[in-house]
Amino acid sequence: MKHKVLQTPHQVFLYDIEQMADVNITRSDRFRMDLGEFIGVDDLGPMMHKNSARKKIAPEIQAKKINICDAAHDDVREVLMKNGVDASRWIRTYFLESNDVHCSSCEFLREALAKWEIDPC
Repeated sequence: MKHKVLQTPHQVFLYDIEQMADVNITRSDRFRMDLGEFIGVDDLGPMMHKNSARKKIAPEIQAKKINICDAAHDDVREVLMKNGVDASRWIRTYFLESNDVHCSSCEFLREALAKWEIDPC
């Protein structure tokens, strides 16, 4: 199937959650400036940090968690990995090439998206 870059009716600022918790100060500052400029805000304030997202999880929710690396979940992980690989490649090959899609530290974003192709197990 042949794909082509399509123009969107709206501008899009694409980022990976990894960029919000980036420990590289220069890149993190650039991200905040670029995102702020895109949405028209002068100061976004500090971005979240990876450990700030951790909250106490209720026991009834904790009991429902699974380990996706368990053999019992191989079929689900296979589907998730295929979707991750396909999405990663499409976003990097086509979506990011649109003039209507903006990003900050685009090479870092491409590297983060490429990680979607790595099985966490």
